[in-house]
Amino acid sequence: MQAAHKLPAQNQVLVFPKAGLLTSEQWLVGSHIITALVALAIGIFLGPFQLFRRAPMLKLQIPVFSYYYQALTVHGVINALFFTTFFIVGFSYFVVQRSLERPIWKPKLAWVAYGLMLVGLLMVMYTLITNQANVLYTFYPSMIASPFFYLGLVLLVIGTWVVTAILFMTYYAWRKEHAGEHVPLAVFATLTNYTMWCVATIGVAIEVLFMLLPLSLGLIHTTDPQTARALFWFFGHPLVYFWLVPAYISWYTMLPKQTNSKIFSDPLARVAFIVLLIFSIPVGVHHMYVDPGVSMVMKTIQGIFTFAVAIPSLLTAFNIGAMLELAGRRRGATTMIDWMWKQDWGNPVVAAQLVGMLMFVVGGVTGIINASLTLNVALHNTSWIPAHFHMTLAGAVTMTFIGILYWLLPMIRGRALYST
Repeated sequence: MQAAHKLPAQNQVLVFPKAGLLTSEQWLVGSHIITALVALAIGIFLGPFQLFRRAPMLKLQIPVFSYYYQALTVHGVINALFFTTFFIVGFSYFVVQRSLERPIWKPKLAWVAYGLMLVGLLMVMYTLITNQANVLYTFYPSMIASPFFYLGLVLLVIGTWVVTAILFMTYYAWRKEHAGEHVPLAVFATLTNYTMWCVATIGVAIEVLFMLLPLSLGLIHTTDPQTARALFWFFGHPLVYFWLVPAYISWYTMLPKQTNSKIFSDPLARVAFIVLLIFSIPVGVHHMYVDPGVSMVMKTIQGIFTFAVAIPSLLTAFNIGAMLELAGRRRGATTMIDWMWKQDWGNPVVAAQLVGMLMFVVGGVTGIINASLTLNVALHNTSWIPAHFHMTLAGAVTMTFIGILYWLLPMIRGRALYST
């Protein structure tokens, strides 16, 4: 099998063979990517209409999505939960297979996982379009949606658990044949990400299965909103890093070759991912700083942990910054800072990721500000919060995903992008 766009030896990702017919491997990765893009197209379309609906001089609305909360729920749920998950799963299959140079474990089971996630997406979309789930991205009680909304989310999570088993079993099979070898960094980060995801989803699974779904079905008539919020944010904040780690994988293992550079420190990158895993899960309560049911002691502890979770981002900034400086110097940079604009900005693969990094700097700084209890109280429930959120998901993550697509799609199709 021929290799193209070779990455550093320890992080190689091989391309798909050029062939007239798509292989099952290409179908699997491609199906996840296409589904993710369809979900993104639906979710992102409704973003501007939230502004139009609220603008005093416009008052525009879409005929189907007539309600602000309905459109906002579609925008948040479809973009933040389904677009990201489908893309990350497809990208993870590609990274693990090509880094370990072996097919994934039980490909048919991977299609089962895809089917579960797709049915979940369709169920959620049905409830949203029919105006049965105007509960926003966070779906806090006492707002209750149709049972199909919660069942769709359950299927999404179960599908990702199956994906996790497939990836770990693929790694286990590789490990038996490569005892004592370092696992490629891209696979190390992927497995770390899914470990974090599985632990984090325990919280939302408990909330949905034992609180929201029974409430929606009429099996129970009361619940504890404060507990539900805590369980959601046990999941909700690590979710941000579940989106971010694939972007880190691209920055650490693919961007160096794309910029004719090399990663500054592979061990430092692994330390960053481990620290991210340790500190990302217990910090969700910082989203509840203004809630009266959380003690000041717990809020203080959560604030400290939240500052700690910035450490892996700072390590990444140093590591990737050093890599980019080397790339700039190789392109002719001579002064202390001119390497910043000596990058290959004419290459959309590189430019998309660099723009994503710049937006993530803003998202990271605003996140540190949010971590302060006193500042958070002042900023809570203002436009600052969705702006911070969009700097991470709509900025760093989505821009990097687009950069990935510019090289991934030609690989899996064996043909150049249209209008290159």
